[in-house]
Amino acid sequence: MKHLLNNNQDIASGRFSNLKSNFINDPSLFSDYKKVIDEHLRDGIIERIKDSDENKENTYYLPHRAVIRKDHSTTQLRIVFDASSHAKGQLSLNDCLYTGLNLISDLFSLLLRFRSHPVAISSDIQKAFLQINIDEEDRNFTRFYWSNNPEDDNKEIYRMTTVLFGVFSSSFLLAVTAKYHLKRCIEQFPMTHELLENSLYVDDLITGPENIESAFKSNIEAFNIFKDVSFMLTSLKMLDLGT
Repeated sequence: MKHLLNNNQDIASGRFSNLKSNFINDPSLFSDYKKVIDEHLRDGIIERIKDSDENKENTYYLPHRAVIRKDHSTTQLRIVFDASSHAKGQLSLNDCLYTGLNLISDLFSLLLRFRSHPVAISSDIQKAFLQINIDEEDRNFTRFYWSNNPEDDNKEIYRMTTVLFGVFSSSFLLAVTAKYHLKRCIEQFPMTHELLENSLYVDDLITGPENIESAFKSNIEAFNIFKDVSFMLTSLKMLDLGT
């Protein structure tokens, strides 16, 4: 459906102008936003579009905004893209994507299992979506505008190199990636594999073994399993309910 997708450039440009106005009115928001942009650029999560490539066909421009998560101890500002944005009568990026199967664990069942164990473990995969690369040929469908000076009329074009927040298929891509790599470790870490298989809710790990010794062993093995595929478990919390 790539040939049916309008580039959405005018919508994204207008929304970015509004965002720049917010930056001017709230310098601290701009500072936090720019910090995330700079980190993403440094880590290769985004890349700038060369001037010679600006007018390429088969592109889509994404509006973006900040989502503030004050309850998170790590990154409190997350940049979320509006992949459902489109001009009147046109398709959005989300309209053209295969969203995939729902592989997310049932939250109610997950919490029941979690509460049934004498030892509780919780953690999350740091920047999980951003660890999964997008094919080079598809990256131009994740273009967006940015400027290091909100008072400047000029703007630069960037694109994502990884799975992004705001796209309908992102949760499926994360889930299927995690399940694929977990499957590879069945023989080496059978107990930890069984523990992790149905304990992930998007990028959160919520589980519990039968005793504290198993908990420490599972923590080490889980950390190594995910580390091998560039997923870092962070914010680890463990509670022995039997004490």
